Amino acid sequence: MANKIPTIAPPINKKPITAGSLFPRLGQAMKPLGKSDGTTTQITEEDYKEMRKQLNDAFEVGICPPYTGSYRCYVELGELQFEFKDTIGRLTRVRLHPDHPIQYETRVNWRNTLIQDLDYHASL
Repeated sequence: MANKIPTIAPPINKKPITAGSLFPRLGQAMKPLGKSDGTTTQITEEDYKEMRKQLNDAFEVGICPPYTGSYRCYVELGELQFEFKDTIGRLTRVRLHPDHPIQYETRVNWRNTLIQDLDYHASL
């Protein structure tokens, strides 16, 4: 039986964080492992799981829900970036001022919706 490496839970921040601190971190997470933007850049399942982890960590809401989908053999970064922008646009509806506080409960809801939408597109 292999030794299990303990999982370190990301920090939970129940205080509001600003849009100006959240959105740059989300944007950075959508560029996994230094891959360039591009509609045809292929993302491996490992890259995708790392992207999910970084997105989750940016929200500062604790452990990321597990990925339970069946990852497609070919997923393009541009496809996921488009879905990311579309989902964030639906969630925020308006451009938020960098000082706008985003409450913990809102971040949990946004994280869950974003991860769910991205998982769906990675599993189609």
